[in-house]
Amino acid sequence: MISAVELLEVLKLFLDVPDCVYVLACDYHVVSQGLKRKFGVGSDELKGKSFFDKIIQLPFSMPLGQYNVKNYIESLLKKIGIEFGQDDVISYADMVNYSIGLNPRSMKRLFNSLLLLNLVAEKKKLFDKDASEAQRGEKQRIMFGCLCLQTAYEPVYKYMQENTDKINQGFFESFEDINDLKNNSNIRDITKELSREDDTMLKRLSQFMGLFYESIQLKSDSDKKLLSDKELETLREILEFSSVTSIDASTIRRDNKRYDNRDMAKEFVWKLNEKYADILQKIDVKDSFKMYQGRNSTEVDVYFWASVNNIKFSHEFWFDDNYISYTSAASNQAARDFGKQWFDKIILSCPDYFANPTFSLKEYSYATLWKIEFPPNLDRSDKVRMYEEEVVKTLDIILPKLLESKDSMK
Repeated sequence: MISAVELLEVLKLFLDVPDCVYVLACDYHVVSQGLKRKFGVGSDELKGKSFFDKIIQLPFSMPLGQYNVKNYIESLLKKIGIEFGQDDVISYADMVNYSIGLNPRSMKRLFNSLLLLNLVAEKKKLFDKDASEAQRGEKQRIMFGCLCLQTAYEPVYKYMQENTDKINQGFFESFEDINDLKNNSNIRDITKELSREDDTMLKRLSQFMGLFYESIQLKSDSDKKLLSDKELETLREILEFSSVTSIDASTIRRDNKRYDNRDMAKEFVWKLNEKYADILQKIDVKDSFKMYQGRNSTEVDVYFWASVNNIKFSHEFWFDDNYISYTSAASNQAARDFGKQWFDKIILSCPDYFANPTFSLKEYSYATLWKIEFPPNLDRSDKVRMYEEEVVKTLDIILPKLLESKDSMK
């Protein structure tokens, strides 16, 4: 996103040539997100609008609203060999609109995935099972809904794949109200990634899940308001099968803690680098926060390296299902000795917070400043919240101390 903004800035500098016209094809939404990250403004604000006005003299939007999307989708369904009625075409078009949108290239990619999945389903005889209950066209429609979900709302798709036992009437009802989506502790983990900037994505998700719910309804079931056991069973079967087209290998795993922790840590790194950008620059932390995860491990480490008196030691915040901790590492004995002296001063200034620190000066990871075991049966969302709060609390102590150490050397 930021790269798109920087590219436009370069174009403005080097392509200002008399008698030359340049045509730029760009996604305003992507560039707008880059503006927000780099300058704190979007395209809907005055400064953001001025950015576009300086570079683009004649804007032209592709008239997607004038395309006959239903005819296009109908032609694609016929080519692939999908059974459908006119009501189904409307359902397909609505699910496309509220998932990937009406970009022709994105739609083509989606239907290519449907083609692949449909071919595999034919070989696996997926459509031959329980033909009297779930018809071929109905299973294909549900399969398409799963593809839309997988492409546009992957956190929700992954959750549904890994928790098929939790997919019921109440699960779908929790998506009906936008406030419930934001505050429901049972689904907070799977929706928070979609609501970083504003509620627009959550609103689209809510509308899509309503359409997806309708696509699951079978003709053999007369009750169109409640999901029957047969409808839920069909959905679970297709959800498990649909991972064939997933670009993330983690979707085919039943135990996904490793990938969930990694995704959480990546998101947290981004937040910390945004929050502490100014002070990190002042203390010359050039690489900022990073994330580490060992091979086949669920444990993740969010860390940064800082120098005091030209001696480097790390600040590492570990997260696992059972505990969180704050540790430090150094590459040689001199750095470990100096690090202990530095931390001793911090511990003396905050004795209530840094309780029972331990030092093992003969090891690479020589210091554990605090370690907190999670209470039994604590929900994962609460574990993540507790981890993030403790890390921020520690950084609010540590970073100013690092800046003081740097200033004292001047």
